[in-house]
Amino acid sequence: MNTPERPAPATPVGWRRYMGIGLVVTGLVMVAGFGIFVVSILGTLEDQNARVIELEAGLLRNQTVLSVLGSEQAELVYMSGPGKTGHTGGRMLWDRDRRLGIIYLRGLDSLSSGGEYRLWSVAGGKPSSGILLLPAPSGTILEVLDRIPEPSGKGKEMFIVTAEPKGNSGAPAGTLVLAGSPAQ
Repeated sequence: MNTPERPAPATPVGWRRYMGIGLVVTGLVMVAGFGIFVVSILGTLEDQNARVIELEAGLLRNQTVLSVLGSEQAELVYMSGPGKTGHTGGRMLWDRDRRLGIIYLRGLDSLSSGGEYRLWSVAGGKPSSGILLLPAPSGTILEVLDRIPEPSGKGKEMFIVTAEPKGNSGAPAGTLVLAGSPAQ
């Protein structure tokens, strides 16, 4: 028997078109997903880098604290102010030779946005450049000072804290808040 040959069934052209569109869409989704993945990794690396910088600063601060506390040359400075009540004042432990210190102040008033507290080292009436002190909302300051500038004058050194106009670090021009000399 002779059977007529049947023509091969025609392949629908539509599925190829949909398959091509599906592959393109799948490829775009994969590229977008990879891009999001890369961006998240970069963000994580930036966060980790910021954390490393923060940890390095903390380590330096801790090394300074240990250096001051372990120093045989450390001196205690009691800080008090003119006409201040008993709860305004503080202490500073500092190493004169290495110019390092730890300062704790309490009872400070909040200053307007145009003012800031500065610590000055003074000898012979001549001050060092001022160190910016940032009080907490509670009016306290606890700072590790890794470099206390030397005053240009000679003689017994003392420390003062003043309320200064923002940005003034050249010489004390504001209101005296606290003062103290090392106990010798």
